[in-house]
Amino acid sequence: DQKLRIRRAELMVAGQIAPASLAGQSGPKYFFKFDPARRITPPGAKPLPGNAVIQDFGLSYAIPAGIEFTAGQFKIPTTAEGLISSAELPLPERSLVGRTYGDRREVGLKLGYKQARWTALAMASSGRSISVVGRGAIHDLHSRLEYMPLKTLGFGGFLTLTDLDYSK
Repeated sequence: DQKLRIRRAELMVAGQIAPASLAGQSGPKYFFKFDPARRITPPGAKPLPGNAVIQDFGLSYAIPAGIEFTAGQFKIPTTAEGLISSAELPLPERSLVGRTYGDRREVGLKLGYKQARWTALAMASSGRSISVVGRGAIHDLHSRLEYMPLKTLGFGGFLTLTDLDYSK
C-alpha cells in the first residue's frame, strides 16, 4: 500500500574551492542541491527524467565591492517569495504571483550587487532547467532591485524579458 509520499528531501553540498585571498576577496564557491524524493513516482503519475532531482548547481565568485558572479542552475531573481525557502514563508503556500513569476530554476549567468540596504540582481538564462531539453543559450533576462530601509521592511520589483532567442 503506497499511502506515504515524501514530497521533499532536499540535500545540499556547498563550500569554497580555494581559500580567500590575501586581498580580502572570498575564494570561488560551489553549490549543489538535489531532491531524491522527486524520483519517487506516485501511483498513476508520469515518471520524471533522472536529472529532475537536480535543484541547484553552480559556481560563484565574489569581490569585495559587494559584487558576486554566479554560473549554473538556480532560482530566477524575480519575486522575493520565490527566492526564499518555503520554510521561511508566513503562509503554507506561495501566492499566485509567486507561483507564476518566481520559484523557478533555470540555467544561466547571474550578476549580483549587495550593500547594506540595496540589492540588485540580473540574470541571463536559457529559460529552462537542466531537466528540460532545448537549445539556445540565452533566452530570458531577469532583473530584481530591492531596498530595505528597515530590517523588517523592504521594497522590491522585478523585470523579466522572455523569448530573446534570435536563432529562429
